[in-house]
Amino acid sequence: MDAGAQLLDNLNAPTTCVVCFCPFEGKSEADREGSQMPRVLPCGHTFCTSCLLQLLAPEPNGWMACPTCRQSHLQPPGGVSGIPVNYTLLHVVETAKEAEKDGHCGVHNMTAFSYCKDCEELCCPACLSDEGKHHRHSTQLKEKAAKEVKDRLDMDVKQVLSLLPQLEARQNEVP
Repeated sequence: MDAGAQLLDNLNAPTTCVVCFCPFEGKSEADREGSQMPRVLPCGHTFCTSCLLQLLAPEPNGWMACPTCRQSHLQPPGGVSGIPVNYTLLHVVETAKEAEKDGHCGVHNMTAFSYCKDCEELCCPACLSDEGKHHRHSTQLKEKAAKEVKDRLDMDVKQVLSLLPQLEARQNEVP
């Protein structure tokens, strides 16, 4: 793997849990127990709360092993909820999401030209490369995806509007 491909791979990895590949998320202190909240073990590896709940079953003596490096850690009081939230990573993830809303790729902060149907998110050419997050996913130009969504919404609105007279008639029948 060349240096550029390795860099792309490293940029994609930190925003998702390496166990389940779901994106990290968590908006506030109130959502601290969220299933995709990133939590950092003492060895420095980060995983989502959901995976930690499944993978870090404590041994009888209260120790647990990191899924990546297998280093043993004493389970904190309170179990997984006692493992610190990786707020730095959470900030990176939330910043990437905001950039994506502006028509930029959430990973590379490049202009997004495509929409990944599999992940339901915008992606840039780097994401579509051989080492990118959306390589071999089903994608299309973002304008085409937006038109398809608009067309589906238009059909749904027409269907609802066509049912309104029937609903109004039934409402008048009810005493």
